[in-house]
Amino acid sequence: MKRLIVALAAGIALGGSGSGLNPAFTGAWNGTTTVTLQGFAPYSYSAHVNIAVSGSTGNITQVCTDGSGSISFQGSGSSAQWTGTATCPPVALPGICSAVTLTYQSGSLSLNTANTLTAQGTGVASGCGASRPATLTFVGSH
Repeated sequence: MKRLIVALAAGIALGGSGSGLNPAFTGAWNGTTTVTLQGFAPYSYSAHVNIAVSGSTGNITQVCTDGSGSISFQGSGSSAQWTGTATCPPVALPGICSAVTLTYQSGSLSLNTANTLTAQGTGVASGCGASRPATLTFVGSH
């Protein structure tokens, strides 16, 4: 019994099971992204992202509304975070502005027990002579 406890403790200390991201993050996800800009009604659209994980790091692609962009993240289990700057090409947001540039500054990802992915990015949206705080929330499934 003592050897088993020592072996388990060594495995955890060396990054064994339980220390990395949930492998269920990996793959293609389809869902809805909702853009919330201060002072405007939320705008939603169908979206698709791809995620790859290795240990405690991962990468999410297609984070911009035009399908471009990627962000690296870190975490463990079913939650992850990231900070840094990722700027997307300008896109039209109907009823808001014909050319909005979104700059992500931080975000988080989580999986619930039903394996629904929620990814949220915060930053600044600039265009049409103004800059506003922005939040994008993706909710999707495999």
